[in-house]
Amino acid sequence: MRILTSTLALYTLCTLGCGDDTCVPPPCPLTIAVELTITSTVTGSALDNVNLHLTAPFTADDSCHPASCFVVGGAGKYEIDISAPGFQTAHRSVTVTSTPPKHCGCEIDDTQHVSVALTPNPS
Repeated sequence: MRILTSTLALYTLCTLGCGDDTCVPPPCPLTIAVELTITSTVTGSALDNVNLHLTAPFTADDSCHPASCFVVGGAGKYEIDISAPGFQTAHRSVTVTSTPPKHCGCEIDDTQHVSVALTPNPS
């Protein structure tokens, strides 16, 4: 309860006393930087067991469900390798921009929507 009270007090101080030079922004949540839709070039349907490998602005590996994959983060350039069993790996470079807040607050990240159609491996 003490943490909640401190956070509320900091937020109140910021919203009531923010000027150009005295702003102390509240902690900002991570947003969805990139939303990927992954399909097959043959069927056009969403692929299952998709894996993502990110190499910028941080390194991470993740898997996602059919239809959409979400990359959480902020503004920056994302290097993404997309793979699925039985398909060739695809690479995408995605730049996410943000809009600075008008007053004390968090930047607004502009989520990038990317469609990727994977080609099956040659037999």
